[in-house]
Amino acid sequence: MREQHARISLLLCAIVITTVNGQNSATKKEDDLVLVDGPNFVLPSRVGPFNRGDAQLVDKNAYDFAFSYDLDHWIKCEIAAHPAGTRGYGSDLKTELQLQQNAISRANRDVKLVSREPAGVTQDDRAVAGLRATYNLQYSLFANRNLDCGLQLYVFRDGPWFVVYRFFYPRSKSADAVKQIASFLASWQWRQIPRHIP
Repeated sequence: MREQHARISLLLCAIVITTVNGQNSATKKEDDLVLVDGPNFVLPSRVGPFNRGDAQLVDKNAYDFAFSYDLDHWIKCEIAAHPAGTRGYGSDLKTELQLQQNAISRANRDVKLVSREPAGVTQDDRAVAGLRATYNLQYSLFANRNLDCGLQLYVFRDGPWFVVYRFFYPRSKSADAVKQIASFLASWQWRQIPRHIP
């Protein structure tokens, strides 16, 4: 029995399967790969040049998960996953985007909507529909307080789950940030274990 357990441990040495409940956090920062129950998301330690930060269970009923990635302390990506139609969340993409916009306006200064349009992402060879809104705002980004920032907000619906991205970046680096964000969206497969963990 011990030999069998040892073999399993060796096979899964790079993978931590975390069962999230009302008392557990979702991940440990040093893990190469984390599987989060609920939405069953795969969180690699890196997505391209982005490094994974801490993940946490926001809702005590295991409804809302939040985690983050950042790129060299100049792009911050906050990601949340929660079930559609549950109390406090939207019932469709439009209402969920509006709830997210309201939260952004309450939490930040000088928020100005620049654009709003449909968005899409490919997951497991499936087209997942979503919405995108772009803002200018004052935001404390890493060590820089009240910085002139851009924010790209994405809301996607994948089955019963909403997936929300918030990408914050200095407006002075908007062109480069837009390219990096597009690369992140194309690279991270929510439920697919990478063949190679960078």
